[in-house]
Amino acid sequence: MKIKIVFFATMFFLALFPFASEAQFKLDKYKQTVNISATNVIIAGTLNGKSYYDAKDEIILVPKIKPGIGFGVEYGLVVGENGGTLDFAYRYSTSDYTTMEADISGKTTTHVWQILGGKIYFGKYAEKRIKPYCHMDFTMTFNRFENIAYDKGMRGELRSARYTGVAFGCGPGIQCMLTQNLALDLRVVPEFHTVAGVKSNGEKGEGVDENANLMLVNTFGLKYYFHKR
Repeated sequence: MKIKIVFFATMFFLALFPFASEAQFKLDKYKQTVNISATNVIIAGTLNGKSYYDAKDEIILVPKIKPGIGFGVEYGLVVGENGGTLDFAYRYSTSDYTTMEADISGKTTTHVWQILGGKIYFGKYAEKRIKPYCHMDFTMTFNRFENIAYDKGMRGELRSARYTGVAFGCGPGIQCMLTQNLALDLRVVPEFHTVAGVKSNGEKGEGVDENANLMLVNTFGLKYYFHKR
C-alpha cells in the first residue's frame, strides 16, 4: 500500500509542477520517440479468485491478481502536424495472486504487449510545455501463474498455468517538456480485457469463454524525442 501511495503521489505532483516558460515545443520536427516508464497494472472482474476451469482431465483455478508494479518500454513514430504518435510497447510487472482454495496462491508475471497504439494531442496545447493527450491501444496480455492447476483426483500435484488475453484501451495522459527533447509522461488508461485462452504447464491449451475484466494501466516515465534528419 505504501508503495502505491508514493507512486501515485509522485506522479500527481510532478504532473502539476509549475513551469512558467513560454517557449514553443512543436512536435512535428521530431521523427521518433522512446519512453521508459514505471508501470502499475491492475486487473479486476471475472478474474476474481472464486471459480475454476474444468479442462478435460484437470482443474485450472481462476486467480485474483493483486496490483503489481514493473516497468515498460515504448517506441513511437511521430505523425501529423500536432506531433501525434503511433506507438508499440512492452510492459512487465510482477504481483501476488490468490484462488478459491485458501492454500493455493503464489506469484504471477504479467507481460503486456501493445501491438498498436496512438496518441492525439489537443489543438493549441500541442505546442505548449504542458501537453494533455488521449491515448488509445490494442494489447495482448500473457500471465504465468505458479501452482494453479492440478489433475482431477490428484490435488497434491500442482502445476503452473498460462493465461492469454486481449485488451482495448483509451484514456488520458499528460506530458511535460523538460527540454526540447526530453519530457515527463503520465498516463492512466482503462482497458477492456478478456481472457482468450488458458493452458496449464505441459498440457494442451483449452479454449475458454470470453471473460470481461477491467485492466487499468498506469505509467509514469521519461520520453526522449529524436529529431528528423
